[in-house]
Amino acid sequence: MTDQRFDDGPYRQADEWEHQKRERQDRQMQSPVLETFECLAWVQTRAVEKEQRGDGSHDDRVENIRRVAEVARLMTEAGLITLVSFISPFRAERRLARDLVPDGEFFLVHIDTPLEVAEQRDPKGLYKKARAGRIPNFTGIGSAYERPEKPDLRIDTSALSADEAANRVIGELVARGIVPG
Repeated sequence: MTDQRFDDGPYRQADEWEHQKRERQDRQMQSPVLETFECLAWVQTRAVEKEQRGDGSHDDRVENIRRVAEVARLMTEAGLITLVSFISPFRAERRLARDLVPDGEFFLVHIDTPLEVAEQRDPKGLYKKARAGRIPNFTGIGSAYERPEKPDLRIDTSALSADEAANRVIGELVARGIVPG
């Protein structure tokens, strides 16, 4: 008998989620943050992951952000809570993304990490390569970064752990009535 858990039936998504939950429990990976994200999964949260295209030029960055924002807008119009995570170094592109969705539907979280801290944490050595001139247009090194003027939430990653930062974001979503408390 074949495993029908991942067929294209109407319950495929819920089945996948339950399967993943059981796997986490089997690995004894339960934590308050995971439980909260499991709660978010029940309110149909989707994450949009940016795929880098082009050579990293200003025009390529603008187009990448526009594409991701358009996909997020479509998902939001479908009634999904959509989490988008990407580097958006320019204010104009953040405004473009905000303008694509109705008022109150865009929530900008500024993950504020000092450049020195980002360089110390860099597991792939990208900052070192950028400083050596091997990666042109690298944000903060060969390309400007315009800090958000009025983010909805600012997370200082030099002062917070990953779990603390995630809990701040979730707390803000709960306080705004976007997800249940």
